[in-house]
Amino acid sequence: MGNGTKLRAVAVLVVVLAAGAAAGWVANDKTRPQRRLHRRNIETVMKRMTRDFSLTPAQQDSVRVIVARRRSDIDSLWVEMNPRFESIRSLANSQIEGLLNDQQREKFREDVRKRDERRRQRHPERSPR
Repeated sequence: MGNGTKLRAVAVLVVVLAAGAAAGWVANDKTRPQRRLHRRNIETVMKRMTRDFSLTPAQQDSVRVIVARRRSDIDSLWVEMNPRFESIRSLANSQIEGLLNDQQREKFREDVRKRDERRRQRHPERSPR
């Protein structure tokens, strides 16, 4: 195997590893609400990946493009799927309210309002328009 072929193989491996790391970061992020605040910040992702994987400047540039594209794809998917999520959530909330007495219902509605507000603050791009 020539030096050029080895270099290309290493470059492909690094890109695949970086993409896998980015996907793992997203999966991990879903399980840790406190990290969600940083999800949209590509530079936060880049700093962590650069530190954890000792990325070269060229690798950083390539990974940054991949992460930005992934974020854009996820945002587009969310715009498409959000109405379904909201419909399901609304139906579940209505069903729960039907089980509660007046005092419980009022507390539940306040809890839902607070959760909705936190969601709007974390993800203004996902808020119902």
